[in-house]
Amino acid sequence: MPASQLPASQRLHRFCAVTLILAACAAPAMAATEYPLEVVELHSSLEVPFETPHTDWAAPYAGGRIRVMFITGKNHTTMLGVTRYAVETRQRFDIEADVVMVESGVFGGSAGEERLKRLLARPYDCYVVKPGDAIDRVAPELRQIIMGHVRDGAGMVMPSGKDANKKIIAEAEPLESLPESVSGRPIQAFTLGQGRLATAPIDRGWNLGEPDATPEDRIFGVDFKRDLSYEATGRAILWAAGRAPKVQVSADVGGNVDPESIARRELAGRRIKVSWTGSKPGRALELRARFMRQSRDSAILKPLSTSNSAEG
Repeated sequence: MPASQLPASQRLHRFCAVTLILAACAAPAMAATEYPLEVVELHSSLEVPFETPHTDWAAPYAGGRIRVMFITGKNHTTMLGVTRYAVETRQRFDIEADVVMVESGVFGGSAGEERLKRLLARPYDCYVVKPGDAIDRVAPELRQIIMGHVRDGAGMVMPSGKDANKKIIAEAEPLESLPESVSGRPIQAFTLGQGRLATAPIDRGWNLGEPDATPEDRIFGVDFKRDLSYEATGRAILWAAGRAPKVQVSADVGGNVDPESIARRELAGRRIKVSWTGSKPGRALELRARFMRQSRDSAILKPLSTSNSAEG
């Protein structure tokens, strides 16, 4: 019998029954599932038996190892791959990393929250949050500890664009000009209390399924573009942590020309001038150069020792 022809009492009963069924189906997604600590640690591990092609942008790093907590969102149907960006970042930079996954709450339920509380007993140099609202799913008292660390001098990095945390950014003060270590990259920089906040293209994995993948990407691969994307993410982390490189290196192809506009056939006739500032007087530097291109393997040039001057 159609519902419209049922007595009012039966229609109400059917409505209540459907409502209860929907509520029961939705209940598991409203709270983080409880798992033992061993399971939480296993799924939070960043140890993998292989490395993808990459450039060691700062590994090892003259400024010392950086302690980073990656707070990453996941949904209850996804496990594999949500921490891959942390693995890729750690491959390229000298990072001591811990991962905290969050669903509607910290992954693992009470065991996950106790683990997070234990990890936060020692403040991190930088907190990487992806997506930006992932930190909003952390228990209020633990979220307050994290934001307290940032306002007291730690760093925070989150994705740029639609995945940024608009509320946190609204509380921060944008810098009038970008620091040299992050200028020229797709990075925005802010201060938040005594700490630093940056937005960067986190986990811009450059896989072939992305809408802006080009025919060249499908032929030659995306390792080159992925490398540059993670270089920007790593620079944002170093700056936010207050550990940006003291030595700044720049390259000039001459003629006040954008390097990307130079035709390949003209490269052999050009000289590249490398300049640096900020090194310690009396200490020689060793410059290492690597030519990278999407179409073929890269070429590493012979290292060059510099003079003992602070700039050159």
